[in-house]
Amino acid sequence: MPTVFYYESDEERGIQSDVLLVFTCQYISFLTAVRWPFPQHMNPFPEHIPLDASRRIFGIVDPDSPVIRGLRCQPHRVPYHAFEYELRRHGLPCDEILSDFHFLDRDHDNQISLADMRFLQSYGNPAAAPEVLEELRIALVRGYGGLAESFAKMSAGQQDGKVNLEAFEAFLAKETAEGDGENRDDQKLNEWMSRTTAEDRVAVFASLNPNSSPHIDLEDFMSLNLHSAMLVVRRLEHFQSWLFEEFGRTNQVFARVFAALDTKKNQSTFVRTVH
Repeated sequence: MPTVFYYESDEERGIQSDVLLVFTCQYISFLTAVRWPFPQHMNPFPEHIPLDASRRIFGIVDPDSPVIRGLRCQPHRVPYHAFEYELRRHGLPCDEILSDFHFLDRDHDNQISLADMRFLQSYGNPAAAPEVLEELRIALVRGYGGLAESFAKMSAGQQDGKVNLEAFEAFLAKETAEGDGENRDDQKLNEWMSRTTAEDRVAVFASLNPNSSPHIDLEDFMSLNLHSAMLVVRRLEHFQSWLFEEFGRTNQVFARVFAALDTKKNQSTFVRTVH
């Protein structure tokens, strides 16, 4: 049962005294009271739907949270100095760290994201078939004397000595249409153009442009030599796998194969015959 308290005021007026009732108060014992928490204690953000952990930064912070606004380095990125520190901590050389960081930092904000690191998995992989790249390299070398000479003619009149996809395609089409031009000793480029489609040539340009830049320069164009070397390595790996499958993996295998191929019995080296 609640306890009732009365508060009275005693005032004297002349020879009589008046007692006035000010207010009453009921007191309920806390031993029998039930406390209900405020709704915001149980559900502080009733209309908020949190993102899945896979979409949050580090699985905790919402990307739109005001906590990360205004930060110079975003939580999901690695700055240059941290990148260098981690490489040194794992014992990796950092003599050319600035050059390595430049190729990873595609948006040039001096920070590396997870997408930039994943780009390493496919960086430099040719979009075109290695044989198509090798045939183009041979055609340019035979037709112009070298890759540098062919690129000089290709980039003539272009801004900053760089070539975009349109200029690359226009050069090949023009040189093919002119037929036998100056400094050509065969029709390799014509044959290459007749065997490739526009999509093939777009893939070739992409293979020479690993950074996905609108233009390629001489250094990019010279990577045709690198693709040629990679093709040789792949052919060697294929030959090696054939040997292992057919004859086994022992040291005697190579001696037997060498003896079988050494038809002239030089017993030391092979001499390549050019037909």
